[in-house]
Amino acid sequence: MATTTQTSTAGVDRFADLHQALTANMASVIHGKSEAVDLVVLCLIAEGHLLVEDVPGVGKTTLAKALAQSIDVPFGRIQFTPDLLPTDVVGVSVWDRSNNRFEYRPGPVFNGIVLADEVNRASPKTQSALLEAMAERQVTVDGLTHKLPSPFMVVATQNPTDHEGTYPLPESQLDRFLMRLSVGYPSEAHEIALLTETDGRDQMPPVEKASAAGLPARAQITTPHTELRDMFLIEPERGCHRGCTYCVMRRSTNDGMRTFDIDRVLELVPAHAKRVGLVGAATTDHPRIVELVEALVGRGCEVGLSSLRADRLNDRLVAALRAGGQTVLTTASDGASQRLRASIQRRGPESLFSKVAEICKRQGMKRLKLYMMLGLPTEDDDDIDELARFSVALSEVLPLSLGIAPFVAKRNTPLD
Repeated sequence: MATTTQTSTAGVDRFADLHQALTANMASVIHGKSEAVDLVVLCLIAEGHLLVEDVPGVGKTTLAKALAQSIDVPFGRIQFTPDLLPTDVVGVSVWDRSNNRFEYRPGPVFNGIVLADEVNRASPKTQSALLEAMAERQVTVDGLTHKLPSPFMVVATQNPTDHEGTYPLPESQLDRFLMRLSVGYPSEAHEIALLTETDGRDQMPPVEKASAAGLPARAQITTPHTELRDMFLIEPERGCHRGCTYCVMRRSTNDGMRTFDIDRVLELVPAHAKRVGLVGAATTDHPRIVELVEALVGRGCEVGLSSLRADRLNDRLVAALRAGGQTVLTTASDGASQRLRASIQRRGPESLFSKVAEICKRQGMKRLKLYMMLGLPTEDDDDIDELARFSVALSEVLPLSLGIAPFVAKRNTPLD
């Protein structure tokens, strides 16, 4: 019983520390509104949505932006106007002429924190586009249901109903909001502070998203009976800016990805490390990844790289990997056919993978390995036939292996 009590107390203390850190972080931008900041954070923790009722110019938009930056999630803003359409909120299916099919383009509601600015200026029909999103955390377009990211919170603002061009919110929509609050004008002292801390531009001061003290993440693997034994793993980047519809990392942190300075990465790799693994969701999208690999190879390290994107591979990078001891290059095509790759926003044409095979051959790689998923929605025999034909063509350039995994929809992705 004592152990359980101590564990519970530690959890409460940890929650209190995180709550205080988050509110203090937002308060560095939202001056003199500690009560409003506390309520916003509590609404987020309770997985609710917030309605802010106030006149323009009191910091409603800044409040939502500060919350998104503080918890490091994507931020989306929808400016509600009388001519806004429901598809401008949830997204729309457009005709893809190259594949003769409709392709869904997600709307701005697919963000962690969504600011519905002046929501009562739009027509009730457009306002209703938020109902399913707020209640079920999903949207349905053309009969297909798409999951929204987690966390997901709508911060809606509305002007006073006596202003011209406003529509009252229906009760069914008001019921979706956990809280209603008013920010109000700041005091004279806080107005002076705002004037002295800004340069006159409509620009929000930077808000610390997360402590960087422990970044980049790194770890030493010492388990003797594993493929990665004695390898030092470190991330040169975190997150991903791409929009692959099957991936939980799609368009994640910091508007996509957070990169770390390669000098910092090199500093953290211990001198005794002979095998180094550069890991992350989009390592080859780091703007200086080639320099980093070359620097590690120059130190005598064997270097491995995760998430090799075919469109980022070139002779210099592949040559550096080969010099670092790699003999097999693994990249992902993900879909069995070009049509399927386009459907999951992995638009890699066959010519791209043919180019990669030629690069690997020139730089002395012994084998090319393509990772892909079978069982994607709408996959048929024609797609598998295209995979077989193209695999034979690639194997004539360089020995080829296929790493095949069954498709399993990941939680909180459009294909879930």
